[in-house]
Amino acid sequence: ESEAAPPVGPEARFELGSDLGLVGYYLPERSAWLLPDELIAHGLYEGAGVVRAQLLGAYVAAARGNERALPLTRVHAVRYGSFLARGDRAVPLYRGNPPRERPGADALLEASVLAGDYLLRHQKPDGSFNYVVKGTTGAPGTTYNLLRHAGTAYVLYELARATGRAPYREAADKAMRWLIERHGRTRGYADDGLAIVENDEAKLGGAALALLAIVEAHRGGSYGETLPTAHDLARYLLSQQEPSGRFVSKTTWSTGDVDDFESLYYPGEAIFALAQLHIEDGDERWLSASERAASYLITVRDRDVPADTLEHDHWLLRGLEQLQAK
Repeated sequence: ESEAAPPVGPEARFELGSDLGLVGYYLPERSAWLLPDELIAHGLYEGAGVVRAQLLGAYVAAARGNERALPLTRVHAVRYGSFLARGDRAVPLYRGNPPRERPGADALLEASVLAGDYLLRHQKPDGSFNYVVKGTTGAPGTTYNLLRHAGTAYVLYELARATGRAPYREAADKAMRWLIERHGRTRGYADDGLAIVENDEAKLGGAALALLAIVEAHRGGSYGETLPTAHDLARYLLSQQEPSGRFVSKTTWSTGDVDDFESLYYPGEAIFALAQLHIEDGDERWLSASERAASYLITVRDRDVPADTLEHDHWLLRGLEQLQAK
């Protein structure tokens, strides 16, 4: 247990660092213990391991119904341990999960199949998914995310290829038909290609993840005429690349105006998707665009970023692996 520095003003913030999900707070002035999962579930983190004192005080006051949200002057960070009763012994948990020693390929595939079966259960007849399900009631929420939809189709295709099970491939086919038919937009095939548009926003990551899914569909022999659609998506990615190699993350579809939003992950998704398409058809345009984008990220965007603060970008890592192996 450690005491956080006294807050200075209502906007004071406390940092939990990399212990997200392991460390909670004790507020001695409120006799309140806030569990790690509680902090996460109720959105009490402002960002990566950071929480505001004002938010903590307001949360405790609201939870108790009639308590005033007084300023906090003492806050203790507390590391929690949790256990699962299994027979006559207690199994320690790490972030709510029992540890497994060096899970091998069989254990990883088993976990993937369980996740894939969950996705099948939550796919709707039209091909979309229940994006959020309330844990207490099982009732689906109303929010949605097209990029996660495309990523879900991609992993279902991967799982179908790994297991040879048709239901995963069929679910991915339905998901891709829903995505392309409802949200695919073109201006002129020869120039701009095929974008994924929602609420008048065209996001680089949407086209990139859709491209990844369709390339994987092509490898598994599903989703009809896949490569023409893949080429349309790839041309859209190229239309969003600047001479420097930088990708534009988001535009307003109706006007073509570039949004100031800069995504951490969209460029890596595009690099990986274009490199994967190059493996399938050998077109050097995709490889060249992928290499220029990677060079921009490494030599310009992240050039002066210290290694210990560099964001973890799993999509970029997969893309760089493909480029290294070409």
